[in-house]
Amino acid sequence: MRKTLQLMKKWMKKLLIRTLAAAVFAFLTFFCLLSGKYFFAAYMLFIMCGMMLEFLRIADADRHRAVTALCLATAVVFFAALFAIYAFDLPAALAGITVFPLILLMSSSIFLKDKEDFKTYPVYLTALLYLAVPVSLSNVLVLGGGEFRGALLLCFFIIVWCTDVGAYLTGMALGQKYGGKLCPEISPKKSWIGFWGSIFFAGFGAFLLNRFGMWDVPALQSIVIGIIMAVAGTAGDLFESMWKRRGGVKDSGNLIPGHGGLLDRFDSSLFAIPAGAASLAIINLL
Repeated sequence: MRKTLQLMKKWMKKLLIRTLAAAVFAFLTFFCLLSGKYFFAAYMLFIMCGMMLEFLRIADADRHRAVTALCLATAVVFFAALFAIYAFDLPAALAGITVFPLILLMSSSIFLKDKEDFKTYPVYLTALLYLAVPVSLSNVLVLGGGEFRGALLLCFFIIVWCTDVGAYLTGMALGQKYGGKLCPEISPKKSWIGFWGSIFFAGFGAFLLNRFGMWDVPALQSIVIGIIMAVAGTAGDLFESMWKRRGGVKDSGNLIPGHGGLLDRFDSSLFAIPAGAASLAIINLL
């Protein structure tokens, strides 16, 4: 009995820390996405650079500091170019400036002393495609409509949070006893029940966004987009888990108590938000 009480106390403490950290991070997200384009840009740049550093560490590609710096510079230039294009109505050709740091990044492989290190270069390209591109394209989502649409990106984040909460709660309550494991070789704790729970919570969360007038998307389409984002978000979560398993780490970092690193917090968003934005574009609501 004492052991059970100790376990429950430990679990409650962990849940409290996790909840408080999530609340603080949610407040920061609300503030930055509703306070204008400069707060949005600073927030997204911080997230992007933090995730890239964590990813390169997981993949053991951060030992080359100069190359890591070039990789980050390429990502920042791409984000800044898109921000300038959409925030100040500059020519789209400005995005071409990204070519120069990218050429420098790839050309730096010529000067490697140990040519075996060349095998890390696909990791830098993966970091750019996996992290820098979707984060940078958030400029199109938020600034591309002729007005600041931080609330739209916030709605996408809310759906992702609903997905995560649904998977966590249903997985903890039922996933260990009923149903099978979703992908045990990559993430042993994820269950099919947690997956279905994430879909339900995401669809319901998107429906509530419609009911409360937070975004101008019809109810049925809201539910469908929520479901699409839940499926894509689960794939994003598993994709990051595969990299962590490859790197032999449990968390991508320790910046957020109870959650791990930035990449642990935003892994689902990297797949879910582009899927949601594409869905809105397909039905001409973006």
